[in-house]
Amino acid sequence: MIDLLPDRQPATLAAWLQAHPGVELLSRDRAGAYAEGARLGAPAAIQIADRFHLVKNLMEALERAGTRHHVALRTAAAIPYPVPLPKETGRQRRSAGLPHHHAGPTKAEQRSTERRAQRFARYERVVTLAAAGMAPSGIAKAMGMDRQTIRGWLAAGQFPEREPPPGRRHGVDPFMADMLERYDAGLENAAELARALWASGFRGSYQTVRRCLDTLRRTRRRDGPRWGPRPAGAGTPGGAGRAPSPRQTA
Repeated sequence: MIDLLPDRQPATLAAWLQAHPGVELLSRDRAGAYAEGARLGAPAAIQIADRFHLVKNLMEALERAGTRHHVALRTAAAIPYPVPLPKETGRQRRSAGLPHHHAGPTKAEQRSTERRAQRFARYERVVTLAAAGMAPSGIAKAMGMDRQTIRGWLAAGQFPEREPPPGRRHGVDPFMADMLERYDAGLENAAELARALWASGFRGSYQTVRRCLDTLRRTRRRDGPRWGPRPAGAGTPGGAGRAPSPRQTA
């Protein structure tokens, strides 16, 4: 914070700019008072619209367009949903369009992929040394690995994939069918879902329900698993959906 002007009058801003020469870029909203004050106080400065008001104005313009073309919104919502998208598209997060949210694997999945790549590189090195005639004991010494591991890798004849860890059981497991039914029906609010499960006898915490719901959002789409992100109000496969409001569209 450099300063806070006492009012929005052009003369106030102009006087401040004249007392602080050297301004080259002046970010402002669309108020005419600021435009006039900037012109008088720093005529050489380039005036630009600030980011917040650019986005705000864009949203308002889109909302007005949606209001004018509400018939087109209803028509678009009636279009049948297309065929299932590829798996990698289906795993895109619902928040992928928000800042700091990215589509793709989770951090745990990234770490798992990196660890597998490291193991695979070591496996290829072991195979290369064995093909060159080095004994398992020599390979183990050169690689800093256990000799039995080397023998097992060579005996397998191919890269030994690790078995996935057994899934942990949660207190929500007996209620999973109920959760899936409610989720597929459109209930995606963790608090409402937790209350519904508690009414059915579930004794777990809200955090448990939220974690399970986050997993469902990544791996399951309504009308079947692995469906791609559905636009607001988009129709179901072979059927029509409810048209979004102009504000939802914006």
